[in-house]
Amino acid sequence: MNEVADIDNVIDKAIIKAFEYLKGKRISGSGLTAGAIKDIVRDKFLINKDEDIQSRIRVLYKREILVEVKPSQPRKDTKRIYALNEDIEFNFVCGLLPVEVGSKEIPMEIRRHHTVELQDAIKQWIAYFPEPSADYPFDQASRYQDDVHECQSHTLFPDLENHLPEMGYGVWNEWRRYKESLLKLQENKKSLLYLIENDIAKCFIGIQLKFISDLEYGIRNYECHLLPNILYNLLLDLSGRVPGQVAYDNYEKYISDFRENTAIEDRGSMVWKIKGSDELIMVPKEKREALEKGINNCLNLLENIEKPNLIKQGEEIVKKVKDLKNDRAIMMKELDDILQYHSFPGECKYLSGF
Repeated sequence: MNEVADIDNVIDKAIIKAFEYLKGKRISGSGLTAGAIKDIVRDKFLINKDEDIQSRIRVLYKREILVEVKPSQPRKDTKRIYALNEDIEFNFVCGLLPVEVGSKEIPMEIRRHHTVELQDAIKQWIAYFPEPSADYPFDQASRYQDDVHECQSHTLFPDLENHLPEMGYGVWNEWRRYKESLLKLQENKKSLLYLIENDIAKCFIGIQLKFISDLEYGIRNYECHLLPNILYNLLLDLSGRVPGQVAYDNYEKYISDFRENTAIEDRGSMVWKIKGSDELIMVPKEKREALEKGINNCLNLLENIEKPNLIKQGEEIVKKVKDLKNDRAIMMKELDDILQYHSFPGECKYLSGF
């Protein structure tokens, strides 16, 4: 059984396919010099980086993917005659390299100019590519949508659909699925937050709490801002966002600090707050007794936050984030590979008429 080598570098793929192209054309000869490899890679795959090609030839030779034909004495890299190692099979990671690139009817300088413009669109895509997070949903409530908008705001972004699939990469279709998954993740986080807010509300009998996501001027009577955030993040940590023992140590410390370092202050209204820091809940003065009872209930809730339904939902969020991060890494690698092409294949309205 032959050894299998993963090939993820776009120039490596072009070099290997240069030998397949040579075989397909039934050109005589037992191998290729570095110069001949460069010529085929430039002409057939439009990668116009001689130094990079030469560097990758050396790498493939060291990996024994390329072997020297009839080696006798040490030679310079440029003088060797290379062939593919027949004992190795190739697994092209992140898509195949196209056999034919470009249209013969379109002048190369026109295609190259359009490619540069498309590369700008890809660079903007990469710069704003949103990263999934299990964090409190309103910390990033608009970020996913804002980043997606920035990714797609380049004038030529829609035109990439005419070119990227021609290169054998799946990033265009994966991007659509990824965007949908980010929105679904955001909804899952909001759903968990709603359950937490519902449990908090049940603690404060006789007080109609209003949960607010933005805090611009401080809280007002019956408003609650920070408390759901605290419980949400504790729960996500206990659901696997951070290593188990670290999560439990932090959780125990937080319970202790919360009991010792929160108090009710009389400001005309009654404010439950973290000493010297943030306000948690504000109620009218006549609601002080209800607030005190609610605080005791809330501290009990904090000590028993590991409810099965909450933990299960937290674990699903943590897993979803991990899966999406893996998907993101693959797509970013594909986009980086695509940027190495000198000219993109495919036809579009910007190339029509040439």
